Amino acid sequence: MTDQDWRSVISDDGQAAVITLPQGPTEEATIIFNSVDDLDRLIQMVSVLRAQMAPAVPATPRDTDITMSTASPVWAALAKRTDGKRPLLIRHPGLGWIGFLFEDDSAAALAASLTNPAVV
Repeated sequence: MTDQDWRSVISDDGQAAVITLPQGPTEEATIIFNSVDDLDRLIQMVSVLRAQMAPAVPATPRDTDITMSTASPVWAALAKRTDGKRPLLIRHPGLGWIGFLFEDDSAAALAASLTNPAVV
């Protein structure tokens, strides 16, 4: 199955989506999403499945990973800790709010990395 075999379309009003996937040489499976909530549930379900599959997502990004990037994303660093860690939420327009929990030393390293002009 190639990416060209997968098809998706958004309704004219932007309120519904259809995904069509091949199921063999002559069959197709069509999934209709009548709300963003339905599509959000699928994204969540698929992300949980991906986290359980092998091979794991690479520990370092590849050059091609930049295609999923979002310029100047909205983010929130929450004051209340979760499990003793510092929560950071970053909004991706297609994936929604993605949460990360940082140990103090990792949060400090991230802050230093983001503010250091020498980091390339």
